[in-house]
Amino acid sequence: MISIHQFHYRASAGEAVTQHMLFIREALAEIGIGGKIFSAQRKNLPQGKVQAWSADSAWDCDLLLIHHSQNNPSLKELLSIEVPKAVIYHSQPPVRFVSHDSEAKKSLELGRKQLGILKKRGLPALGVSQFSVSELSQMGFKETGVIPLMHLESQPASKGQLEKNEPKHLLFVGKLAPHKKQSLLIETFFHLRKELPPHSQLHLVGTGDPLYTKYLKLLIKQLGLSQSVILTGKLTDVNLSEYFSLADAFVCMSEYEGFCIPVVEAMKSQVPVFYRPLTGIKETMGGAGVELLTEDPIQNALILKCFLNSPAAMKTVLAKQQGRLKSLSQFQNRKIVQEQLLKLCYRRGEFINPVLTNKTSYDAALTL
Repeated sequence: MISIHQFHYRASAGEAVTQHMLFIREALAEIGIGGKIFSAQRKNLPQGKVQAWSADSAWDCDLLLIHHSQNNPSLKELLSIEVPKAVIYHSQPPVRFVSHDSEAKKSLELGRKQLGILKKRGLPALGVSQFSVSELSQMGFKETGVIPLMHLESQPASKGQLEKNEPKHLLFVGKLAPHKKQSLLIETFFHLRKELPPHSQLHLVGTGDPLYTKYLKLLIKQLGLSQSVILTGKLTDVNLSEYFSLADAFVCMSEYEGFCIPVVEAMKSQVPVFYRPLTGIKETMGGAGVELLTEDPIQNALILKCFLNSPAAMKTVLAKQQGRLKSLSQFQNRKIVQEQLLKLCYRRGEFINPVLTNKTSYDAALTL
């Protein structure tokens, strides 16, 4: 029986890399491939989901997938295990976004240096988007490809439309961090609020950078939005689904995204997506949704106002998003994960050329 193990230094409930590891394991189990997930730091995980890291327990596999993001203190030990390995790279924002946090800055810098070590080992490296793969290629990785993050059904959920005079609910889901630009979203909502029905709200889902979170709370208070902008903290999957059901618009001002799963969840929930077309999110949306081409909160508020007050415009946006979901589902599925990782396992003394055979299907998925 083929066995594929996975490792990421940190694992916690709802965290993006952890969710990806669980998805890969489920996809492989569907075709009878076993494997364990290991992590050196585990938090709030159900019993048995992720095992404590032990090099003695990780050698019995046909392939070890090293998920890499920030600093991995266990990397030297991982590389010493004599089993075939591959890297799965999860994009991280530039260091300039965490210049206020010396520990976070150090972790990002060390993570970048460790990518150089992995490159020198000649390991195949898979990114979670073409944007991530471009980063890998710029770093000098030779064998690269894109690995799906989820199994995506092309049929979106049905969603009823609110009456014109009912409160509007704007939503963003993501780590509270400077590169996510929740501050710009709050400023935009400040200018938009007077154009919306009473009791309209902006919901910011997520936790993260303590100093930035403190800044957001102060900004909300200074703008008089304490009853209108809600920092929900971390939510369960059930509660998060309720927020998507409630939302009239998903608004993302982020400057840096590797892929951005929440915008896909919004499209699945029939929620119009407004976003800045930068880095990986531009690739994910593929021209669907509504692009926000300015950092001016007043201009962005006007764009949101026009669409929120026009059911016909919103209907057009949703139709295009359905087309994008159908396109993405050609690549974001379990079958491609299975094919990619089997190709990495079936080798003769060394890795065969991975995932690049899937580039055609990926390019097709990017075309509406």
